[in-house]
Amino acid sequence: MKNVLQNNPILQIWREANHPLEYLVALWLTGLASLAITGWLYLVANFILNPSMFDNVTWGLIDTLGN
Repeated sequence: MKNVLQNNPILQIWREANHPLEYLVALWLTGLASLAITGWLYLVANFILNPSMFDNVTWGLIDTLGN
């Protein structure tokens, strides 16, 4: 686990940043990665704790093919 935390690609971007623009890009990537992770965690938690929430989910094109 220590190896995964130390050789993380996001962490390497922060280590190699030298210019303010590179820090801005690193901040942007870190924000997007954290949004993606928290979004998936929210979906998985709701799927486990509240599966009835997904009863009325439509899957876009797949639902309209039969009509």
